[in-house]
Amino acid sequence: MSKITDKDNYNCVPIFPTPLIYKDLDKNFTKKLKETILKNFHSICKSTHTYFNNYHLKDYRDLTPVIQYCKGNELVFQSRDDLSLNPDFKFVCEAITECFKHYCSFCNIDVSGIVIHSMWYNIYKDKGLNPRHCHPNSLVSGVFIVQDVIAETHPESVALKFYHPNNAVSVLQPKYKDYGVSDHNFYINSFAINALPGTLLMWPSFLEHSVSNSFYKGEDYVETNDNIRISLAYNIMLKGEAGMFGTYYHF
Repeated sequence: MSKITDKDNYNCVPIFPTPLIYKDLDKNFTKKLKETILKNFHSICKSTHTYFNNYHLKDYRDLTPVIQYCKGNELVFQSRDDLSLNPDFKFVCEAITECFKHYCSFCNIDVSGIVIHSMWYNIYKDKGLNPRHCHPNSLVSGVFIVQDVIAETHPESVALKFYHPNNAVSVLQPKYKDYGVSDHNFYINSFAINALPGTLLMWPSFLEHSVSNSFYKGEDYVETNDNIRISLAYNIMLKGEAGMFGTYYHF
């Protein structure tokens, strides 16, 4: 187990670390995913006047989010969550599966099989929010940042924020000696990350997080396909055998 040792040979072991892994994928992958998402989105919502079509009638589980977003009544659009079954998104599933292999390696876990049981994209208008939440009924969750112009131009305006999984840290907050030593901040309430377009992230599903697109964008800001915030989220569940044989947790 990794440890931190100071100059007087006192040892500190971070006994409950929470993995957050990421990789920057190439620009061609990101461009392809953006085009795939926008193609899918515009097949649902071509304009504020033609939002209702056969796609909704046949396939969409709840028409309200699409109709409201297209009519301008909502600030965040979330697609249907079964995109892993859509052949157009197969290349994304392959990237997520490859990422999970490395997640298992970092965490030293042995998993016999997985299924990406839900995957969807998010389109944020200006001031769009996704409040603090976690993803129940899954082992690992994550997101791919497709487009975020603000993150690229204003690195201090981070959209993605994670919260300490132990709420007890909020009971008492000590002062910090050194804000620069972030890996020693065991009492931090939250951690914000400036995830740029092209970044694929993965974390345990119990980890709460939030997203904000509520940053000042200037008086002349006009929303277009090239500056809306776009991300793709996913959940992974175990498939097959799990746990140690002979234990209560074996399935």
